[in-house]
Amino acid sequence: MKKTLLLLFALISSVISFSQEVVISESDYTFSLGNKSAIMVSIPFATKEQVEDALKSFMKDWGKHKSSKGEHTVIQGSSKAMGDKLFDAYAVITESKGEQFSIQFGIDLGGAFLNKKDHPAQFAVWAKSLTDFAVKTATNIIDNEESIAKDILKSLTSDQTKLEKEEQDHKAEIESLKKQIATNERLIEESKTNQASKQAEIKSQAEKVSVLEKKKKAIH
Repeated sequence: MKKTLLLLFALISSVISFSQEVVISESDYTFSLGNKSAIMVSIPFATKEQVEDALKSFMKDWGKHKSSKGEHTVIQGSSKAMGDKLFDAYAVITESKGEQFSIQFGIDLGGAFLNKKDHPAQFAVWAKSLTDFAVKTATNIIDNEESIAKDILKSLTSDQTKLEKEEQDHKAEIESLKKQIATNERLIEESKTNQASKQAEIKSQAEKVSVLEKKKKAIH
């Protein structure tokens, strides 16, 4: 019963752990320059270091990237997806329960921070861009981990194949030795029979030698 409950818990945990998805939401966040409107995107299946590396690479495409005390910034950045208008971007990685990481983006469009109410069209473009970024990041992470896992699986499978061959070789060797043992046991029995016959011959011949020696002594 206990084993059944543990298995059920493991299955439930597995379902929960694989139910993660990229989530986009709007909220307020306190950046270094104060509380501002922010757009949050989650990055499933990632460590903080992986999220940070992806974030740096992503923001460098907008312009000169800087980071200080956990906040990443690009001042007077630009992006083809956002048109020609310049913007200032602020980003902070946050952690929720269960080591799930998200990024809070504050986008200063020039006097106002991006929000869905005042900038619906721009918000939709940013939401798509950040969603694509999150999906690509999570996919790349899983692809890399999958590649490593497949290499390990291939190595383990190869090891298993070698072990199975070694087992078969040992079994074949045992069968060969069994046959050799059977042959040797038969040869031993034959040898015993031959030895008994030979001992009888030796005894007979020794008696002949003894008789001859007695005859020779009798001559003198």
